[in-house]
Amino acid sequence: MYKIFIWGIGYLYNKYINCVRIQELTGNLVVQCVTSNEENICMVDGYRFIPKEEIGSIEYDCCVVAVRDFLAALREAPCIGIEPQKCVPIKVFSIPFFDLEKYFNVKQSGISIISRNCWAGLCYNYLGLPFTSPFINMFFSDGDFIKLMKNFDYYLTISLQFSGKAYDNNLKCEYPVGRLDDIYLYFNHYKNYEDAAECYYRRRQRINKRKLVFVSSTANKSVEKEFDSVNCGQKIIFVPYDSVLKSSIKIEYTDEERNNGITVGMKSNGIASGQNPLFDMLSFLNGEKNFLRVQGVR
Repeated sequence: MYKIFIWGIGYLYNKYINCVRIQELTGNLVVQCVTSNEENICMVDGYRFIPKEEIGSIEYDCCVVAVRDFLAALREAPCIGIEPQKCVPIKVFSIPFFDLEKYFNVKQSGISIISRNCWAGLCYNYLGLPFTSPFINMFFSDGDFIKLMKNFDYYLTISLQFSGKAYDNNLKCEYPVGRLDDIYLYFNHYKNYEDAAECYYRRRQRINKRKLVFVSSTANKSVEKEFDSVNCGQKIIFVPYDSVLKSSIKIEYTDEERNNGITVGMKSNGIASGQNPLFDMLSFLNGEKNFLRVQGVR
């Protein structure tokens, strides 16, 4: 049983406290106390209140952060005796079938998610985990992503070069393009190359080669087949059709969605941000085989 305390008693606390209470009622954790910037409080919802400056004196396994700026809380944590590695955003307790032990397994593994599009960044944000991949807020072409998978160590040794700009019709703006030898990185969520490069090199230092997961999506069967053939450990590719390939997962979406320009990549990004019941994200990232919550067709 995990001993936890909750940091914050405002909006996020009110929104997610019932999710925490369910975990408590089922015996998975016990709430030691709550803390916040408030003063002259003794109890909150039956929980003992401890001022922040005294929180370092208690024993705990997990600090459940219920303040809006999670990153700011992580920066403040050491100053008030809280271990940042034990901090968990309260929103993750709303994940269906949430398992705190599985969550900490993922968190402590330092997993590096390498995705062809924004899937990795959305997943890290959904789970409140640090970016341990340099390929965030950007995308690759299908062919370049497979090149990266095949020669991952090599491309990480290459210096990033500026390769011009491209235009995003949806965002109505230009964005920088980088290059690693013969593959191109489309930094469509950055305003300039300098910011993109700074983030790329900073996050590249966090890569965990012992725990890599490659994620892609395609509607092209030849791309799917080549992806499946790459020997790179744990990997998954989302496709909009039935497939017998080991690494492929079918995503259902309607003709109306297709006609409105919704792609399989967009649909897969919904899974990364918790908007699709298909996936047990924590089971998948822990390397378990049975991570699909929806199985079979009637």
